[in-house]
Amino acid sequence: FWHEDSKQWIMAVAGGPLRFYSSPDLKTWTAQAMQDDIITECPELYYLPVEGTDEYKYVLSEGGRWYQIGDFKEVDGVWTFVPDTMNGPTGDVPLRLNMNYAPDAYAAQSFYKEDGRVVMVQWMSNWSYADNSTVRQPDGSKVTLEGIRKMLGEKHNGQFTLMADLSVVRTPEGLRLKQTPVAEYDQMKNLEVKDDIVLDDKSNPLEGIHSQQFQFEIEFAPEKGTEKVVLEVLKNKDYQTTIWYDVNTGILHVDRSKSMAAEQAPADHMQNGTWFKFLEDYTAPVAMTNGKIKLKVFVDNYSVEVYAGNDTIVLTELVFPYKDADLLNLYAVGTPVHATYSFATMDSYRKDNTDMRNLSGTLADAKDQLERGQGNYTDESFKALQDAYKAAFAAAFNPDSTQNSINLANYALTNALTNLRANADKPITVTPEKPTTVTDIYDSTAKPVVSETPAQAVSAASVSSEGTPTAAATGFGMTLATAIGALAGAVFTNRKRREQE
Repeated sequence: FWHEDSKQWIMAVAGGPLRFYSSPDLKTWTAQAMQDDIITECPELYYLPVEGTDEYKYVLSEGGRWYQIGDFKEVDGVWTFVPDTMNGPTGDVPLRLNMNYAPDAYAAQSFYKEDGRVVMVQWMSNWSYADNSTVRQPDGSKVTLEGIRKMLGEKHNGQFTLMADLSVVRTPEGLRLKQTPVAEYDQMKNLEVKDDIVLDDKSNPLEGIHSQQFQFEIEFAPEKGTEKVVLEVLKNKDYQTTIWYDVNTGILHVDRSKSMAAEQAPADHMQNGTWFKFLEDYTAPVAMTNGKIKLKVFVDNYSVEVYAGNDTIVLTELVFPYKDADLLNLYAVGTPVHATYSFATMDSYRKDNTDMRNLSGTLADAKDQLERGQGNYTDESFKALQDAYKAAFAAAFNPDSTQNSINLANYALTNALTNLRANADKPITVTPEKPTTVTDIYDSTAKPVVSETPAQAVSAASVSSEGTPTAAATGFGMTLATAIGALAGAVFTNRKRREQE
């Protein structure tokens, strides 16, 4: 990196003791500090702003596993990293802080954006089980410990963590590194569900949601007597990964000990005298802020990443869920807890990714309307909206849904909303302009037209014999109930096809 104070380039070199070199031209290098008290691979030195101030601090990354906060200055004629805080029995040991409290983040690398942002990404794995290894037993025999390639095959060579913007933030414990998932991930949100709820141990507000690729944020305020708040992800009838906060101890858990069958998991490995276990519960201390806890959870096919403590606490874990492990469960133990949450499915890189952004907005409008109550709307139109909402919600989280069935769900729900609002005190029928193709159904912005035809004759897409929506320009309209029934038929047909395959 360019070091403005000395008007030269500085290089931190990996392998063994931390070493610094300087150069005016990136070709001729001069040795600076040789810091043999810091042994690390993949060192990096970040120059980061302290949030809310004009101050900057240097942060030394020790391979992305630990970090130190300090300064970079001349000591005895050579440029040296000097940590701010020393501890230990004699006060001469640098304060090393966890960059990640779970095992699957290492070899951090960063780059600079044009706007000055420092963005970091890491290798999401651990040398303890990244590959197979052969160890000698006490009796002289050898045994092979299988790593993660046991599940993913010999060609698998790992994956990356989320990218994070880096900064320094002041906390009650002192300065800490903040790792915030880059805002660009918000552009990948697809279907989004938000709610204010009261959590207890009797109901699951996430019931009906199915996903293995999503972003989840929750903020809750524990009450006196609240023991823990629990989020189960990648769940089927036998296994799940559990994220939970212990109110009494202030400890956050990301527990993958029951994420898969023991005989199928990577073997436990020892590295540098420490056992790294795959089926394990990893933890981090997280203090409440103004009596609240806020968590960000990112789940992808093979990963769970959790951010807490204003993004100063991160836990990154590999997981290998079963294909049917797409359920979620959210609850509290002890005194009920008020919480707000946001759940958003994330775009997939698969070619058949289903776009649900329009449906997301329609679901939010319909939910808001339903929560206001029936009021002076007719029984028939309010019941129709309830049915359309249930059908659209089921389609949104059904793994068998196609783009056609999502389009039809959005169209039927939009019609139900329009019909409800047109039937406040008297039965006024609303017939939208009929789109001519499935794409038109999805993209249509045509305004509804009030007519005197029967209320039940709300026009929607026609349906093929296979149960999927086709061109609606045949002149045959169908009722809202028929549209919802066609949607259910399409989902059922796709599921039967998949079972036969």
